[in-house]
Amino acid sequence: MPFAWKEAGVHLYSGSAHKFHGPKGVGFLLVKEGIELLPVLSGGGQEHGWRSGTPNLPGIVGMSQALRFTIESMNENRANMYALRRQLLEIIADIPELHLNGYGKDADERCTAPHIVNVSYPGMRPEVLVHMLEKHGILISTQSACSSRSLKPSRVLLAMGLDEDRASGSMRISLGDEHTERDIQVLGERLRMAIAKLKPLERSRA
Repeated sequence: MPFAWKEAGVHLYSGSAHKFHGPKGVGFLLVKEGIELLPVLSGGGQEHGWRSGTPNLPGIVGMSQALRFTIESMNENRANMYALRRQLLEIIADIPELHLNGYGKDADERCTAPHIVNVSYPGMRPEVLVHMLEKHGILISTQSACSSRSLKPSRVLLAMGLDEDRASGSMRISLGDEHTERDIQVLGERLRMAIAKLKPLERSRA
């Protein structure tokens, strides 16, 4: 997604290289001029005095190249992912057990991220459906990666006004520039098959 961080008034902006196909364990930090930071590691003064130690030069170069490639193909990839997202939303709308969390297919796409769709299956623990899809090579998540071990309802969905059942049964489907229309079709087929098997096991929605 395009982001003008200076115009947005952001003071600190961090990014992880693996989010744009760069090497894992590498990231960047943009710091607004005038902001003072305490060092993570003191010593030789590398990394502007914020983190002393030998810089990971291969990782930095790999991240820079990955970021350049990502920016060059950003508009095309974003358009493709919005098309896949629309296709996925049509499938979800046709599965009554699934409830979309957030903007639907009729919303202004400028209000949505092209690569994330969040749904809930009220009455069913989300990890059950996640594991069923995993057996077919389809990987989705119950929450964001940093919260995936938490059994608590999503605080974001609760803040959006959803009840605890919806917020506890949410799943995150992430799209990437490697996905195709066929991938979305297969996902839809597997979702329908899995839900058909799980439906008799649903908890009471009373």
